[in-house]
Amino acid sequence: MEVVSSGTRNEAFSWTSLLGRTLIREIVKERITQWPKGPHKTQLDCWANLLAGKHVLLIASTGWGKTAAFFGPILVLQHLICYPRLCGPSPPPTPVALVITPLIELGNAHATKISKFGLRTVSINAETIRAASDEGRNLMKEVRLCKWPIVLLSAERLVNKDFDTILRDPNFRHNLVVLGIDEAHLVVPWGKDFRKAYSRIAHLMRRLPSHTPVVSVTATLSEKDKQELCTQLGYNMKKNEVHCIRLSSERSNVRLIFRELRHSLGGYTFPDIAWAFCRGTKTVIYCNTLDLCFRVALYGWNQYPPDDRRRLEKVRLWTSITSLHYNQQTLDLFANDPDCSTIVATIAFGLGMNIRNITDSVNLGLPSSLSTLVQQNGRAGRDFSICARGWTYIESSILSSIRNNLESNKSSTSKMSKSKTRMDSIEADLYSSAEAHVTGHCLYVHVNQCMGNHGPTSSLPCSKADRELWCSNCQPFFDNPCPQQPPSAQTMPTPAPPETTTSSVVFKPYTKAVQENAALWLDNFAEARWADRSDLKSRYLPSNVFWTGTSVVTLCQSLHLLRSRQALDNQVQGWANLLTDGDALWDLIKTLTSRFDDHTQKVNQARGQKAAETRTQNRLEAERHEKENQPPPQPTVLSIRIPPRTLPPPITNTTPVLKVRLPARTFGSTLSNSTSETTQRLLRDADSPSWVPPLVAVMTQ
Repeated sequence: MEVVSSGTRNEAFSWTSLLGRTLIREIVKERITQWPKGPHKTQLDCWANLLAGKHVLLIASTGWGKTAAFFGPILVLQHLICYPRLCGPSPPPTPVALVITPLIELGNAHATKISKFGLRTVSINAETIRAASDEGRNLMKEVRLCKWPIVLLSAERLVNKDFDTILRDPNFRHNLVVLGIDEAHLVVPWGKDFRKAYSRIAHLMRRLPSHTPVVSVTATLSEKDKQELCTQLGYNMKKNEVHCIRLSSERSNVRLIFRELRHSLGGYTFPDIAWAFCRGTKTVIYCNTLDLCFRVALYGWNQYPPDDRRRLEKVRLWTSITSLHYNQQTLDLFANDPDCSTIVATIAFGLGMNIRNITDSVNLGLPSSLSTLVQQNGRAGRDFSICARGWTYIESSILSSIRNNLESNKSSTSKMSKSKTRMDSIEADLYSSAEAHVTGHCLYVHVNQCMGNHGPTSSLPCSKADRELWCSNCQPFFDNPCPQQPPSAQTMPTPAPPETTTSSVVFKPYTKAVQENAALWLDNFAEARWADRSDLKSRYLPSNVFWTGTSVVTLCQSLHLLRSRQALDNQVQGWANLLTDGDALWDLIKTLTSRFDDHTQKVNQARGQKAAETRTQNRLEAERHEKENQPPPQPTVLSIRIPPRTLPPPITNTTPVLKVRLPARTFGSTLSNSTSETTQRLLRDADSPSWVPPLVAVMTQ
């Protein structure tokens, strides 16, 4: 269906025919003098289908010129109003295009750019509405009366009640020829939780006039995301309701570089990207959070001398909370001031910004998705005459987990499942891209495969695809510093290093209680030193910033090893305040180690003395217990051997006599096991030669 509702002069005419495309090319080439060669072939295809009333999904690389999809049909129809053609259709009297933009700054940038082509363009936001009101104008009424051919606004404003009145106006509906959705890859993820208005775009599309097509443009959209987007917008793919134009998102003048972060992102120093703050570069550094964004900007300002009053102009911020005036000043400085080298930004800067002099785009840490990575790298090299670079610094912990997963695929499955749990928050395509960096596969091949880029060289590595700029895997040493020059022939021999003697004393780690006490001393030391300073950094930042480059925990755990100033310097070599506060810290360390050593020695002596007392007490207790459990003594046994003796002859008288056996004299008696005193006395008497047995009894009749 044609976009016009009035009758056509030539019923056989079609915008998608060769005649229609030729007419579009002639009109655009005449209206846009900035394009001496005319529009691209793909742009003609997009405009022809829109003018024919068909929905269009345009996927093209950053810097390709996707914004022209919104204003191209308006240019053609306005030209036909002024210069009617017999072969062409009759356009509406005041054609209008509505364009949904995700950010106010992006809408303002598009408005400025489109206005240069001679089209009246307005970005509807609180500031422009207020400015029009100050001039006595009703901006929303002007939009309803079709006084603005190009209207840019947010999804929230498009679906609110005020704009609903405009969409119901018959005159506006008759003149509405195009609805545009910029950065269409955000419709699905933002519509779920972040911005619910994006989920209502499909309901809005059903309320549009039947002659109004929808054009959705983006630089990054995988095949899976494409299906989700078409479902979200209500397209019936089987009925071919949408004309899809997919071009490769690969940029020939932007080198794709992956690097491993050697320093943590949790502190206030970022040596990995110190090069980005040098004069002569034009770099955008993307951070995932506002907190990281401000810390990186602070690090960038500190790269310049403290007395440099322009350092706040050399390093700029761009976030969702920086004002429109500040952002506009940033764009002016970055474009015109050679000293302004760096913009530290969040994703707010990564949507549709077209700054032609950016040479380097840096993702500090993995972004949320591969699409975001490609989008942000695409900010660099908008001037196709320069060779730009798209950097992505990946956290060491992520790469370590990937390496563990690759190793566990060959050995254990339990370790692999544990590593995958840690990586659940990373998108699958982004994870596989980091994995390609670890395995050394061509990054362009992997990204093309994930993003659905088709072409004769999309699946070939850099060496076979004959790319002008190779990825960091295919040419890993491209950006590394040059090796040192070889020594000359007259170089003096290098003296042998001095012999160092190592101490034989081994210091054991301090106990947990001692380390906690040391932490209190170090915290008090930091607060005192921080309070003595008078710079802005110490005035507005907490005292724990004093330990940037090291930590109190590290110092406490290695305190027993800090026995020399050299050992301390080696331990805190990355500490930002080593030059200014190193001597004072060493004095404190010496005092603490001396006190802790004395305390440890006393504790060890007390423990040794107590252990000796315990051993003595245990020995005495064992002896007492042994005596108590000893068995009672056995009774004395007297063993006497009596030699045989000849009996006297029997008495012959007849007197009855009582015979009594008397003990014989024992000269050879033996005594064994005897302790009786009486027995001993008897034996002594028996051994005497004068001994006579005592009279026992004389009994007669």
